[in-house]
Amino acid sequence: MKAPGKLVVTLAALRVAVGAAAYLAPQLNDNAVGAPEVGEPGQAVSTRFFGARDIAYGLGVLLAPAQARKLWLKVGIATDAADALAVYLSGVPGRKAAPMAIALGVGALGAGVLVHENRSARTRS
Repeated sequence: MKAPGKLVVTLAALRVAVGAAAYLAPQLNDNAVGAPEVGEPGQAVSTRFFGARDIAYGLGVLLAPAQARKLWLKVGIATDAADALAVYLSGVPGRKAAPMAIALGVGALGAGVLVHENRSARTRS
């Protein structure tokens, strides 16, 4: 199995770190992104779902065989786009900027890594 490149490892490690932080300290995460209802039990559960999902995506990228790694990256990018859309559709006034910026930023970073990996693979061929 070919080892992932540095950019892929960095992106995956960031996903695992963000996911772990959200899972272990949901209130801190919610405060950071301006989530409504900080401290409500339902909000903590939702944040932990998000955290567990990001941990799984990060580990999937790190542990997948080379052929499956791009799929894990694409799924992560699609999920980040869906997260950004969900925040937009939530209609919560004044609290959209931070979560949307985070979701779009991570998605854009993932897309950039995917493009870099594709170019690197073509160069090596």
